Amino acid sequence: MKHLIIIALIVLTSCSSKKEIMKENTIDGTWIVNTLQEISETTLNSNKTKPFIRIEGTKITGNNGCNTIMTSFSEVSKNTFVINLIAETRMFCPQMEIPNAFNSLLKESVSYKISGNTLTFLDKNNQTTITFNKKQ
Repeated sequence: MKHLIIIALIVLTSCSSKKEIMKENTIDGTWIVNTLQEISETTLNSNKTKPFIRIEGTKITGNNGCNTIMTSFSEVSKNTFVINLIAETRMFCPQMEIPNAFNSLLKESVSYKISGNTLTFLDKNNQTTITFNKKQ
């Protein structure tokens, strides 16, 4: 009986550890934009609102640096996806370079990779479009 309890505890502990590892490597969560292809770091950092996305399942919400965005994606295969139509609010912002670039690059992205707390979106030529840091 004692052996059965010990085995059960080991199994439960190992399952819990696997769940934690899977949580760390999941695309779900809030991701803050670190780089946008063709937008300088200075320009990105000078924007009043830092673009971000929140991924929950296949739903994406966030902010493109000016407007709230909402979309979803369809997973084609492991780490490959298609972004559906992007809906956004239409607020007036004096600087639209970042929001326009963000929306365009999001639409061009077809795959992703996660390394630690960094999420990288890639285009069809496997070129980086957007990099994000996971919000802690």
